[in-house]
Amino acid sequence: MKKHINDAENNRHLEQYKPGLKRQEFHSFYTQGAYLRKETIIRVYFDSGEYTDTTSNETICNAS
Repeated sequence: MKKHINDAENNRHLEQYKPGLKRQEFHSFYTQGAYLRKETIIRVYFDSGEYTDTTSNETICNAS
């Protein structure tokens, strides 16, 4: 299985491969300063059992 820089951190939230699993998403919402932020971790699995992880962050709105 392919390893990634943030593998250990992402593994706290996402499962390991099991047959039929194609994609997982984990969403976190938090305030940072005066803003509401959303962090998304996406893990896409391939038939070989390997996967790729991506992380994105976006500002949702002003939370003050």
